[in-house]
Amino acid sequence: MPRSGIASRAPNTTACWRELFSLGERYTPEDWNDGSVVDALRAFAARFRATDSEEGTVMAVTLEYVIEDLEQDERMRRLAELGGSERVLRLLARGVRERQALISIADDGGGARRGTLLSALNLSFQ
Repeated sequence: MPRSGIASRAPNTTACWRELFSLGERYTPEDWNDGSVVDALRAFAARFRATDSEEGTVMAVTLEYVIEDLEQDERMRRLAELGGSERVLRLLARGVRERQALISIADDGGGARRGTLLSALNLSFQ
């Protein structure tokens, strides 16, 4: 049965927490999207469970839930596929250019602003 309470926090649990909080330094958001971080999360889950503490058990279960969610998430697969697509990158760049143009038109003000915005939007969706 796992130990509970603050007094059970062993140095290895503290080290687990410290290293878990440093994941952001080692992994980028893209690593979370393509699943690269899953092996590290599995290792942390095992380490937390090995502390034989209530806190460690809760963290292990939480991390296992996150891992399962990442592995089953269709979004992760799609993001990984789309991330390197030249077509997607071109479309994103086009969207950014069009948005910047619309913002500059809107910032100019004047009576024709609404008509100009509507015309620009119609052109971009054709």
